[in-house]
Amino acid sequence: MGTHVVSTHEKTGMQALERLHETKPVRPGLVERVEFEYIRHGTLSLIANFDVATGKVICPSIGPTRTEADFAAHIDKTVKSDPGATWIFVVDQLDTHRSASLVRLVARRCGLEEALGVKGKQGILKSKKTRRKFLEDPSHRIRFVTRPVIAPGSTRSKSGSLSSPGGFSNDPASLRSTICDRAFSNSSNASTGCSPSRSAGPIRVGRSRHEIGRASAVVHPLRSTGTISGANVVDRAERLPQIIRMKGDNIATRLVDFGASVVRLVAALPQDRPGKHIADQLLRSATSGGSNYEEARSAQSRRDFVHKVSLAAKEMRESVYWLGLVQRANLAPQYEIPPLLREAGELVAILMSSVKTAGSDESR
Repeated sequence: MGTHVVSTHEKTGMQALERLHETKPVRPGLVERVEFEYIRHGTLSLIANFDVATGKVICPSIGPTRTEADFAAHIDKTVKSDPGATWIFVVDQLDTHRSASLVRLVARRCGLEEALGVKGKQGILKSKKTRRKFLEDPSHRIRFVTRPVIAPGSTRSKSGSLSSPGGFSNDPASLRSTICDRAFSNSSNASTGCSPSRSAGPIRVGRSRHEIGRASAVVHPLRSTGTISGANVVDRAERLPQIIRMKGDNIATRLVDFGASVVRLVAALPQDRPGKHIADQLLRSATSGGSNYEEARSAQSRRDFVHKVSLAAKEMRESVYWLGLVQRANLAPQYEIPPLLREAGELVAILMSSVKTAGSDESR
């Protein structure tokens, strides 16, 4: 008897693994040995209650699914452990926590004989809002307290209102508008000099962290930390193609700069047989990356785009190999190779990221 305040939560998708052999215990001169091979038994879901007063987990339920019926059965089992007590369940805002099955269970356990209505039509069961109001009724012996939705990284101000770093609101409609506004605001930043400028000349040795940060702000518009503009979101959305072209132009320029720098390097390599062979291979791979990427920008389909960008990434990987060989064989001044290797590595990462993104979009 009394009052139980418990926090109820679910853990889904847990692998049910069985060790193929038993663990061998510690023996003189030997440590404990655990079998690494196992047998899979699918996945299971855990629904557990954390007793706020005692700090213990009580009445856990384990099963293959986490449905409306599973959660209602778990609550029923928990209440049966102390049927005469008052139960307060702290839950999150899953639909299973405000289901029709849960309303019927609470009404039956509390001895309520009022008409519950029809789900989707009338009465207490009509909607999520009416069901939640019934389940949170403080006059019931069994009731639920729903935790508020808090955005990651948010903080509570002195007035008790929630706010987020960077000026984000926790209201869903306002949050979506703010994210769109912040994403598109980078197009105006790019035109005012916030994007890194690159000439067609040789690659500069060692770009600063500040420049790298500005470059990533162009590739990832949502990472901007500047002041949010108040311009209309629709106007900003119309400028989205400019952002996409800007990203493509930035990568294309880097590939051209890289190819031009390799051309100058190859021209200074020894003219003996090894030097000519390496120069020919390096020249082909370093200049093919940019040409394949330009073909990808005018691809006829998403699959064609993925294929061309993958070829560009392969050529850049091959360039990394030949540059490493030039460095290892001391065929060029050592200070010229590291900047090229670093740039080639960054381009490979960017191109493979584009392939991964385009591939995941196609599979949806």
